[in-house]
Amino acid sequence: MLTPAFHFRILESFIPIIQKQQAIMMKLIKERIIDPKSNSIVDDIKPLITNCALDIICETAMGVSIDAQTDLTSKYSKSVRKVLDLFTKRLLSPWLWNEFLFSLSPTAREQRKTIKFLHNFTNTVIQRKRKEIVDRMANGGGDLATTMNEIGTKRVLAFLDSLLTQNLRDPQSLSDEDIRSEVDTFMSAGQDTSSATVQFALQLIGHHPEVQEKIHEELDIIYGDDPDREIKFEDLRQMKYLEKCIKETLRLFPPVLFIARNIREEFQIKGQTLPIGTTVMVLFYQLHRDPKWFPNPEKFDPERFSVEQMNGRNAFAYTPFSAGPRNCIGQRFAMQTAKALLSSILRKYRIESMIPMEKLELAFGSTVGPKNKITLKFEPRF
Repeated sequence: MLTPAFHFRILESFIPIIQKQQAIMMKLIKERIIDPKSNSIVDDIKPLITNCALDIICETAMGVSIDAQTDLTSKYSKSVRKVLDLFTKRLLSPWLWNEFLFSLSPTAREQRKTIKFLHNFTNTVIQRKRKEIVDRMANGGGDLATTMNEIGTKRVLAFLDSLLTQNLRDPQSLSDEDIRSEVDTFMSAGQDTSSATVQFALQLIGHHPEVQEKIHEELDIIYGDDPDREIKFEDLRQMKYLEKCIKETLRLFPPVLFIARNIREEFQIKGQTLPIGTTVMVLFYQLHRDPKWFPNPEKFDPERFSVEQMNGRNAFAYTPFSAGPRNCIGQRFAMQTAKALLSSILRKYRIESMIPMEKLELAFGSTVGPKNKITLKFEPRF
């Protein structure tokens, strides 16, 4: 039901949003590194990447701008981060796992307050967007089919617009609560995972100049001698080597730690019988380090995702977006965003990671991200 919200025409229509937000990010990076005191070093790239990802997610999901990159006082962006921090706090505090004890805690009160604000914000946007669609149709703007056909041609149709269009076509398909839940989930999960992936990729690429050189060669073929040209949808599709680098980053540092599945049929694994109803957890971090499928698994090697090396590999040996009917419907959008942000940086700069890989620590919460600051040195290429 939700898959059409990520049709390739919708993804293409998101490009102007991504272009606008990455341009702000690049301006902020430039301001940091031209400061003589900086020595061309950005002490922590995380807030720049995270705020850019949040701006992209918010505008593509709800069709509204929150200016997280330029308005550091934004209550919405602070609330998104706070609810994720509160979730992590509970996850890491076993005494808060009990619902009754948690309900009495200050953490629960703060969480309820924060979630109420986020829900009210989303509900307000839902009502406004629904009115816009209905008014547009009433004023001769076309029927629902026309609305959908305009995706990626005349205007941007946000994720929320797509859900509301389905709701108007079939009111029984999605309730307002369903729509709010989907948008909030997309918002909270999307920005955190996208941000973590880009941060880890920069850390890895900054330690592998031979990989970075290949990325530069690919980007120079795409953009020629015009590093300031705006991004096109076709540009991202041509970034084959950069895509390998992102996939290898997701292999080493999957932002989602695990998935859990309730099995419907009894089966055996290594002589152990698992009965129906058993909950099975798949730890991606371990799965992606199986030397049977990934020799020398700790090595960063984008060529693992060449056609030659992928042939014969078990399709379920690498599943950063899960697999099967419950896989992540936003994986193409996630890849598109990661390519856009990484290419924006790497087409203009050579980067050097200042944090040794052996000192990189992981922060575990609703997603997995770097615990350290990701400190990068930037050298202009042009």
